[in-house]
Amino acid sequence: MNEFEFIKMPVEFARLFQVNMESIGVHFKSLPSKAINNKAFYSLAKITFPSESAEEFDFSVILKKNGWHGVRDQMTSQYLHFAKYGKYAKKLDQTLIHELVDLEEDFSNYSVQGFSRAYLLGFYFKLWQLQGESPVYANEAFSIIKDKKFQSLFEASANRLAQTDIMILLVLHFRDYLGEQKLRSLIASSKGFTALYNELDSSMKNLFMRNIARYLYSVGDEKMMISILPQR
Repeated sequence: MNEFEFIKMPVEFARLFQVNMESIGVHFKSLPSKAINNKAFYSLAKITFPSESAEEFDFSVILKKNGWHGVRDQMTSQYLHFAKYGKYAKKLDQTLIHELVDLEEDFSNYSVQGFSRAYLLGFYFKLWQLQGESPVYANEAFSIIKDKKFQSLFEASANRLAQTDIMILLVLHFRDYLGEQKLRSLIASSKGFTALYNELDSSMKNLFMRNIARYLYSVGDEKMMISILPQR
């Protein structure tokens, strides 16, 4: 397993991926104000939806008109276009997000509806491929996650998860460290995170925690680090 990179992302936009948008309601009145009032987020939204960019630009109106997935996909496509070409698109290229949509669908049976965290993980990897120092490794890791054999490791899980991205990264690391056969056996025996973590040596544990931290900092979810630290 190689080192993950810190990737510059539109953090306030990424934080919406971590919210259960289905619980917010059709009028989107309880959207996180820190996100929608952020200048960079506001600019990205106005560039993506120029026909809606009147003086009284209201993001909740755009959400109601296009739906969360429609807004999310268009803004993500716009940001990826800028990352790839250095300029914003006049016409959005939806092929840039196909892998993200597919990844979300692949893990839909293991995810709590309303969250976009598998999609967020795909967004991170796509930006790593476009902006990172080691895009080849980013592509390699992303390819593993998209592989059906890797995804089959989740079939033994009985519960849907809100933090699907974290679970995917946990399994990615444990698979690399322990081997697929041993990992399948441990998952089938209902071993929890701490038991799996204790199977690692100190160097593996350190790399694992660094990689998870870099991902969480990239997507603006630093608080999650506290909840995934192993109990002593």
